[in-house]
Amino acid sequence: MGPAPMSPETRLEAAYRATRYRLASAGGPIVLEVGARAPALDRLLAAAGARRWAWLTAVNPGARQLGAAENAARLAALDAELARGGRAALPGVAVDPAGAWPDEESRLVLDLDAGTARALAERFGQVAFLAGEAGAEVRLEWTRSAPAGPARG
Repeated sequence: MGPAPMSPETRLEAAYRATRYRLASAGGPIVLEVGARAPALDRLLAAAGARRWAWLTAVNPGARQLGAAENAARLAALDAELARGGRAALPGVAVDPAGAWPDEESRLVLDLDAGTARALAERFGQVAFLAGEAGAEVRLEWTRSAPAGPARG
């Protein structure tokens, strides 16, 4: 008998954890992984005088794929919201290494606390987002839109 099949919630969490979150920077590419430290991001934060960050997107809400035009409009709305709040955001992309999910344009937002990040992620229909502080591991944070099954924290 093989391993028990994974629930949709477990598959979703595994997908977030397997995704590589990529950011171009003057010092070279930065790749974030859930549960790992990111020294290159720490250097970027130090150079910007920031201590914390969040990785947000507005595309594919509820982990449902939308068309390119709708996703572009949603991302533009997130960019406008961040600009209204005076938030510094850098463009990034979330990449599924297995290629089963399309790349998702995202934003690394500097000095954004997890509570504000959660509110923005929920406003834009996201199931989860990444957050962290300088020197700490990358955290996967679930929103109220998340299925009941994924581990919280």
